Amino acid sequence: MKTGWNRNTLGCICDIYNGNSINAEYKKKYYTGLTDGYPFIATKDVSFDGKINYDNGVRIPHGIQYKTADKGSVFICAEGGSAGRKIALIQETVCFGNKLFCLKPKKYIQGNFLYFYLRSDAFQSQFKEKLSGLIGGVSAKKINDIKISYPALSEQQDIVDKINIQFAKIDRLKQNAEKELQEATAAFSIILNETLTPLDCWEESTLKHLTTSLTDGDHLPPPKSKTGIPFITISNIDKINEVISFENTFYVPKSYYIDLKDSRKATVGDILYTVTGSFGIPILVTENREFCFQRHIALIKPDTDKILSKYLFYWLKSPRLQKIADKAATGAAQRTVSLTSLRQFPVLYPKNKEDQKTIIFQLDSAYDNFFTLKTNFDKITKECEALKQSILREIFD
Repeated sequence: MKTGWNRNTLGCICDIYNGNSINAEYKKKYYTGLTDGYPFIATKDVSFDGKINYDNGVRIPHGIQYKTADKGSVFICAEGGSAGRKIALIQETVCFGNKLFCLKPKKYIQGNFLYFYLRSDAFQSQFKEKLSGLIGGVSAKKINDIKISYPALSEQQDIVDKINIQFAKIDRLKQNAEKELQEATAAFSIILNETLTPLDCWEESTLKHLTTSLTDGDHLPPPKSKTGIPFITISNIDKINEVISFENTFYVPKSYYIDLKDSRKATVGDILYTVTGSFGIPILVTENREFCFQRHIALIKPDTDKILSKYLFYWLKSPRLQKIADKAATGAAQRTVSLTSLRQFPVLYPKNKEDQKTIIFQLDSAYDNFFTLKTNFDKITKECEALKQSILREIFD
C-alpha cells in the first residue's frame, strides 16, 4: 500500500446494491416510449468501454418505487459473460436492472477514482476469484468484501485528472484505427452486396432445403468438469477475427459430448450462427476440434451437394440477410432468431458450383483486405488497453 493511503473494503466506503428485475412484456407495455422519468439501464445499455446508452427508449416515471443510481456512482455488471467487464461511471440519475450493481460512494471516495479502480487489475483479480455458478456471477456480499486502497479526496482528484489526460491520448489512437475499420467495413459490405446480387439464372431456396441439419445447442444445463470438451457460449464468439475463441471456456465431460446427437456436433465446413443477444453472426468451422455449444448458437450443416459452405457463409454475412435476421428477431431484453425463422431464411445462389467457386474467389480477395484492417484494429485495441492497464497498475498496485 502506498504511503498515506487508506485500505478498506468496498462495502465500507460504498453502498452496494443491484437494481430491479422487470418482466420484458411489462416493460414494453408500460415503460417504453415515455419522455419523462428516469432512464432504465440494462446490462445491454452499458458498453465494454464504459459508455451508457441513456436514450434507449425505456423510462421509469418519477414516484414509482424502483431503485435508482445517482450521478457519480459506478455500475458494474456482476453476472454472465459481461461480469466484471462492463463498468461505467453514471452521469445522471437512472433506474437499472438486477444484473447491474450500483456502487454509490460515501464521503471517503470519489466516483471517478472508484471507476478507474474497478477497471484496474487490482480489482479485477479479486473479482475473478469470487466468480461462481454456471454462468459466472458475484453477489453483493462478495463485492462488499473486496479490498481497495485510496488516498485523501484531494489527491484522488489529482490522480483522476492525470489518468484522464493519458487515456485521452490513447483513445485518439484507437479512434483513428476505428475510423479506418468503419470505412473498410462499409466498403466490404458494398462488395458483398454487389457480388451476391442475384442473376436471373440463380436458384432461390431456404436454409431448410439447403442443409442436412439445422439445430442449436443442448437446452439442458451441461455438467461441468475441470477437463474434457470445451463448452462454447456467445462470449466465445470472437467478432473481430470471426473465429471461435477457446480461451476462458469451461469444460464438460467427454461422455456428455459422446452422447450428443451428431446434429449437435460441429465438423469442418459447418457454420455456427448466433441466434440470441448478439444474433446474426456466422462463423465458418475450419478447425477439426471437438467442442459443445450453448443453445444461443445454431449449427448449420450445409448440403454440399447443393451449396458450398463458404458461399453460404458469405450469404449469411450479406447485408440482405442481416436485414432479414433483424426483422425476424423477437423479444426485448434478449432478441432471438428462432430456429423456425432461421430455417425459412431465403438463399439465392448459382446452381452451378463452379459459379459459386468464382464468387467465393472474388469475395475471399476482398475479405482478405478487409480482414487485415480488422486484425490491425484488434491489435491496436489490445495495445491501447494494455497501455491503460499499465497506467492503472502504476497507481493501484
